[in-house]
Amino acid sequence: MEQFLTNQTAYGTPEGVPIANLLDGSQLGIGYQAAALDAATPLVFPPASIFVMQTPQMYAELPEMGRMLKVMMECHAKEITGIDFGYTLNVEQSQVGHDSQTMAVPTKAARTGVNPAFTYQELTGNLIWNIHRRWIWDIQNPDTNASMEFMDDEPSPYALSSYAVSFLAVQYDPTAHYSKITDCAFYTNVFPTMTSELGIERRIAQSKIMDRPITYTGYVIHNEATRELGRTIAEAMNIRRAKYLRHAPGVTSIDGKIADAGLQKDIEAILAAETVA
Repeated sequence: MEQFLTNQTAYGTPEGVPIANLLDGSQLGIGYQAAALDAATPLVFPPASIFVMQTPQMYAELPEMGRMLKVMMECHAKEITGIDFGYTLNVEQSQVGHDSQTMAVPTKAARTGVNPAFTYQELTGNLIWNIHRRWIWDIQNPDTNASMEFMDDEPSPYALSSYAVSFLAVQYDPTAHYSKITDCAFYTNVFPTMTSELGIERRIAQSKIMDRPITYTGYVIHNEATRELGRTIAEAMNIRRAKYLRHAPGVTSIDGKIADAGLQKDIEAILAAETVA
């Protein structure tokens, strides 16, 4: 009995991704099917991976800002919510018979909207808050109401590509192999709508570290093309290459300023005593 099937796109699953053999692997009918327990393995969703594909074009001459935004969103977010979505089917009711029953008729399929929310831990220099403060000010200065004032020459057109980010969210399966990604969606027109509060306050004998929950707006695109794009990017990244089995720590030798202290000093003293004896 086959536990998994492949290339079963008729069910709406991505091409090439193995799927459970639901036809032969049922476990909740008459009773369990011992020979097909693998087919009933629950799907595990590890944390999704974010790949920033495009940064605001208004920073084309400031590449360090674009790189900072990419690293911040891909590698510093403790939590990313508001990127989940689903599908709904709207209906209209039609009267049937004489007993007050109605019959639903499907009218419009719709994709639910997204509101990305990233939570970062603030870093030295209040960097996370200041990056978003600048991003918002460059979209529109709160005092002058002008956009992209930092540009000395003619500013870029006021268009979403000028001020917004686009990113992919790739949902890997537990193997993290590019050929088995569960799904992928593309998010565009992403820009912050707030910075979070700065955090200034006075409480005697109390200090704190700051989390920065930043809310963005965005538009999600999800179809077979985004799934294929996700597979392409995942294959190029090939995150399974990163193996920590032999990953060296940041320090690989004893600091020379302290090398003759502690156990080393004790050993040398013992050896010196043995030599004298």
